Amino acid sequence: MTATVAMDPRIRARREEVEAEADRRRWLRFAIFAAGLGLLVGAAISTRTPLLDVEAIDVKGIGHTRAEDVRVASGIAPGDPLTAVDLADARTAIAALPWVDTVTSERRWDGTITFAITEREPAAQTISTDGSVVTIVDAEGRVLDVVDGPREDLVAVIGAQGSTVPGGWLASSALDAIAVAAAIPPSLAPQVNEVEVTSLGSIELLVDGVGAAVLGKSVDLDMKFTALATMLEQVDLTCVDVLDLQVPTVPVLTRRPSC
Repeated sequence: MTATVAMDPRIRARREEVEAEADRRRWLRFAIFAAGLGLLVGAAISTRTPLLDVEAIDVKGIGHTRAEDVRVASGIAPGDPLTAVDLADARTAIAALPWVDTVTSERRWDGTITFAITEREPAAQTISTDGSVVTIVDAEGRVLDVVDGPREDLVAVIGAQGSTVPGGWLASSALDAIAVAAAIPPSLAPQVNEVEVTSLGSIELLVDGVGAAVLGKSVDLDMKFTALATMLEQVDLTCVDVLDLQVPTVPVLTRRPSC
């Protein structure tokens, strides 16, 4: 014979209340998980909808560079998913354009991508020894452009080695001459026809009315240019062959023997 002990109704009610509370907590956790999953899925889907496509590519700060060249180099086109475009790769590709110095980018949720460009400054022009190729270069030796003929506003560097293709670079041996050409004061520039690096690595200027002005290395340029300007203003330059400014405080003038 089995005896049955009746459970206190209060205990049964409390147990049912605890089980119901546990069920509510499980359902709440499930609802929170489902809602979060739904948000993630919705966000992932929304980034692939036309609402978040690239609508326009804006280019700022250009002068010599064409906006279309920047857009093509970026590899981004209208209709691309806005969140998927790689702006770091785009900036690297744009920086390879000849005139581009720096580039920054911005991605806006209205679908616009903006590239802000700063361009390089011409420092000199290089002319091949036969005069057939003229390039515009900056102070770092970057070839910015190839032009049909010499420009009057830039000092010419003769025989510089290196690339003659826009976006290429001059050889390091040409950089001293470029630095000299870029540093010539505006008051002297009209009288300087060209800058040349000799086979011994010395820098010479071809100056109207003087012939060769030997600077040597690209140091103490301010003093050397001051000495050159003083000599041009105050010294009789008749029959001058060479003006040696390697020691600017003691310039040496050599005249042609036939004079």
